[in-house]
Amino acid sequence: MGKGFLNSLGRVMLIAGLVAFFCGACALRSINRDEFWSMCVMDSSLTLGVNDGPACASGDRHIICERFEAAMAGEFTSQAQCRDMCRETRQQLVREYLFQGCDSRIIGAEGLCRKYCNGLDE
Repeated sequence: MGKGFLNSLGRVMLIAGLVAFFCGACALRSINRDEFWSMCVMDSSLTLGVNDGPACASGDRHIICERFEAAMAGEFTSQAQCRDMCRETRQQLVREYLFQGCDSRIIGAEGLCRKYCNGLDE
């Protein structure tokens, strides 16, 4: 039993190692938080109607970035999956801010989604 068990264990370990090696390309990827944060805060397309009341104060860019960061904190298997999540987050924020009385220039985050997600498929 000892020799047969070791042979079986060896095969299992070899197969597991090969699967792990070959699946490296399909592994989930996550995005650097610091890189995204600086990208988000500096993105001039993230504008709010600042003269539409307290819900649209100029500091809201940081709030928007925090919301994007929280929503995008997961791991993605492709750029397309990442961009879909980013767009969904943007639409949710647009609805929320419009409901609070902000103007329609709210979050032009398509460029942010593209920049944020482009590093995934390498």
